Amino acid sequence: MSNLKKFFTFLFLVFTLFQSVSFADVCYLGPAGTYSEEASIQYFGSSEKLIPNKTVSQSIDMLKEGKCQYAVVPVENTIGGPVYNYLELVAEDDSLSVVGKVDLPIRQALLVWGNAQLKNIKTVYSHPQGISQSKEWLKQNLSDAKIVEVSSTAEASKKVSELEDKSCAAIASEGSAQVYHLNVLARDIQMNDSNVTRFWVVTNTDRQINNGDHYILTLTGDDNQVVKLLNFLENSGYKIDYIHDIPRKTYLGDYIYLVELNSNSNSTSINDIIDDNAYSDLNIHILGRY
Repeated sequence: MSNLKKFFTFLFLVFTLFQSVSFADVCYLGPAGTYSEEASIQYFGSSEKLIPNKTVSQSIDMLKEGKCQYAVVPVENTIGGPVYNYLELVAEDDSLSVVGKVDLPIRQALLVWGNAQLKNIKTVYSHPQGISQSKEWLKQNLSDAKIVEVSSTAEASKKVSELEDKSCAAIASEGSAQVYHLNVLARDIQMNDSNVTRFWVVTNTDRQINNGDHYILTLTGDDNQVVKLLNFLENSGYKIDYIHDIPRKTYLGDYIYLVELNSNSNSTSINDIIDDNAYSDLNIHILGRY
């Protein structure tokens, strides 16, 4: 075979391989520089197309409309606790499935324009979670500053950069300081050095994973049946990681219970448990598996 023919054969093989690689479109809470973007890159790598959105609900809408294959959603933080509005978006929609998670260490910083000092700061912008995680530092160092909530920590950085105002600051990651050309005035201002945010990787149910040891269940129905089921799960080889209750906004005491649990090789099949008539008064849904 001539060298020229070998060259074209090589090009054809490379082209065929490239065509076989499936790249995904991933939606996340933007703009660039958010912790959601960082979590997306950590899970998917840098090869996928990342699509920033102004809100988490917009990311979910794009997923449901087929404009992306995955959405990365922040659902819980060490300090701020569950992000109920985001949990609710996913848990109440049977067309969605959780196929992965990212536990991302969060280090909050105070970012400023130019050579601004603490004495200059009159207004601080951040996402509600960023504010909650840094409230003790704010109380001690900027007790008189006006606190303004925005859609994301990176949006706070972007706003301070656009204002070019030394009286304004953002609570965000050091990474977003580089993106928006800000300076870091204070580091690690979160209340807990073990601060972590959990993100879910969400997709449509037709892409759900049918294997994996980690389950996310949603339970609705009689509370006594919920307690009975949880006891049975523990006795059947499952380790319950956490339980959240989400108000269904119908009447007092009506909740969706969100349960994350791990199985082992000896665990009773979840599908067998769901089919058990002993729990016929419960609506049990597998929201995710990975």
